[in-house]
Amino acid sequence: MKEKIEQLAREKFEYQMPRLCIEPKKLLIKTQEGSAHSGTILLSNSAGRRMKGVCYTDNLLLVLEKEQFVGVEARIPYVFHAEYGKAGDHLSGKLVFVTDAGEEILPYEVQVDYPALTADGEEIKDLFQFASLAKTNWEAAERLFFDRGFEKAIFYHDRQYELLHRVLAETERRGQAMEEFLVATGKKTAVSLHFDRTELNYEAGGYDFKDSLVLCKSGWGYVEGTISCDSPFIKLAATHFDGADFVDGTFAIEFVVGAAGAPPGRREAFLRVSTGRQELSASLICVVPHRKTEQHRQRQAAKKALCGLMRTFLSFYCAQGNAKHCAEQLERGLEILQGAVGETGGEYAVRLARIYFWQLAGRDGAAKDALALVKEEALAGDGRQLGFYYYLLATQKQWGQKNKWITVEDAAAKIRVLCREHPGDAGLFCHLLLLDEEYRDRRARFEAIREFCAEYGYHVLPLAEAVRLLRVDASLLLSLSEYELHVLKLAFSCGCVDGELTRRVAYLAAREKVFSPLFYQVMGKAYQNRQDDELLLAVCTLLIQNGRSRQCDYPWFLRAVKRQIKLTGIEEYYMYCRSEEETEPIHPFIFQYFSHGCKLDNRKKAMLYANLIKSRKEHAQIYPKYQRSIEAFAAEQLGCGALNPYLAVIYNEVYKKQVAGEELLALPKVAFTRQLTCTVVPAAPGKGEEESSPNPQGKEPDFGGKASFVRAVIYHPGMVLPLSLPVVDGEAQIPVY
Repeated sequence: MKEKIEQLAREKFEYQMPRLCIEPKKLLIKTQEGSAHSGTILLSNSAGRRMKGVCYTDNLLLVLEKEQFVGVEARIPYVFHAEYGKAGDHLSGKLVFVTDAGEEILPYEVQVDYPALTADGEEIKDLFQFASLAKTNWEAAERLFFDRGFEKAIFYHDRQYELLHRVLAETERRGQAMEEFLVATGKKTAVSLHFDRTELNYEAGGYDFKDSLVLCKSGWGYVEGTISCDSPFIKLAATHFDGADFVDGTFAIEFVVGAAGAPPGRREAFLRVSTGRQELSASLICVVPHRKTEQHRQRQAAKKALCGLMRTFLSFYCAQGNAKHCAEQLERGLEILQGAVGETGGEYAVRLARIYFWQLAGRDGAAKDALALVKEEALAGDGRQLGFYYYLLATQKQWGQKNKWITVEDAAAKIRVLCREHPGDAGLFCHLLLLDEEYRDRRARFEAIREFCAEYGYHVLPLAEAVRLLRVDASLLLSLSEYELHVLKLAFSCGCVDGELTRRVAYLAAREKVFSPLFYQVMGKAYQNRQDDELLLAVCTLLIQNGRSRQCDYPWFLRAVKRQIKLTGIEEYYMYCRSEEETEPIHPFIFQYFSHGCKLDNRKKAMLYANLIKSRKEHAQIYPKYQRSIEAFAAEQLGCGALNPYLAVIYNEVYKKQVAGEELLALPKVAFTRQLTCTVVPAAPGKGEEESSPNPQGKEPDFGGKASFVRAVIYHPGMVLPLSLPVVDGEAQIPVY
């Protein structure tokens, strides 16, 4: 009113009221359930003069952010809160504007639709539309899949796959997660890959060359994987691929075959492609031809002969066998070696080896003549052969006065110099051990070998000398440290351990506190060599002290039970180490022991009872002692709803006639339960590898264990929501009622 009076006082008179203008003429709002729609209303007047006014709404869901305005032109923001509405609602009403330029009414209509996502200008409301979008525009579909509104829009009418989406949306591999979702919901088939060839053969020409292997894709969707090769002569151009690398459904995996400078022979590699669903493998075989076939044949024969020579020599040397017989066996191998090395430096090694074996066999005359033909100057460039030559000179008999120009002391001094020039050479060290006065004492020689192995590693020649020392004097074995275990391993492998040494090993094993894989192997070989109860008791005691209850230890406890070894806890460890796949019946002594009370865990107790039920005819006198315990155990486990193959045997036995009371109420829960078992199949041993066998050889195998799954999600058309179950020790109990 004050403004009007001041206007009239200034002699400004308005003879006509201006017209109020509102845009839009009618407010039409279309929104989705759960969202908020906002907009702006523009107010002005036909005279373009300053105006003042207020506005009102008749619906609480339609909120005007400015209810008062002043100015020539005003913009009124509004928000319609569809979060509180429902899909299908149709609302109408009016907005009232009262100004000094007049009054106007703005009608409005609101349509609330079902939630939807928008991509490429189209609305996505269900899984079918989403799958169609993914087929044409995977990137846009992936953005929607991880949008917060995905579950509200897609699962508005059907919430069957909401849990699956929620789990997959948390993963970092976004494309793979959406692929798994579409496959699991049946909206697409999984992408399938295959090679156009599974075997590639090359005959190399002494230079590197390039080739490719075509990877073919069938179906649409996300694919990602890795490329690897297990051989260094194949160099891959890329080690990773995804869907963008495919052109018209194919992707060329390029690689280089490194054949330049490769020695003759056949080389095989496996090129592997790994995705979340598939493992593909293709064989690549590269053959480098032998330019001189005869030389290659001779080299292969020489390698084979050398291996045979070493095995025969070790068996003779460690066991102190018949030297004459050994020399006859080695003669053929030496001839093969001499033919292979030809007129090279290696020929002297064969000559010296033959002279050595002749000396052992007592053919001193032939050894003397052959040694006279070897010139020291020809061996000057090879320290090992020169040391061998000095050793033969010092040990050769029947030289006569003329040729006694080198003594044992001189040879030892020369070899000691060579040892300093070639540290770590096992051959030179062994020659020095046999010649030097410092190592005449057995204990000093045994400890010198220990120091050499600690500094330069375990070599078969020094270890063979240590084996010879133990055969002569078993008292040298004072402990079972790593050095002694390596010596014993070679001794048992060569079959040269007598009863005294075996008893010594058993005595020391009983004093051990630490359990190592090498100790395990040696004990297995020791028991194979001599089935000694003291050794068996020592190993089982150490297993129990270390709390080892692994399947690979079961044969030890089985033998101890059969031998009736008296040891506290051996019966319990027998059961804990026994595998569920074991087919041999439980020993009767075990049934007799647990008839006075069983404190095993429920799983092992069920195994014990089930085995007794299956073999109760053979144990007719023991079974009545168990009957009440079995019935009480069955009632307890049935009340808990527990089920496994052993409990199934017990339930069938206890409740085969009638079920009453609380057991009757719990029975359906068990009767209509299925067990899901996840196991890992152990890999087969590779070529040239021994099969893992814990006893008597003593190796610890890598048994196939329970798979490391944590949950199992069960889907079925008749279920409203999927069922998520925990996987415990590789097993899940699935109710089917």
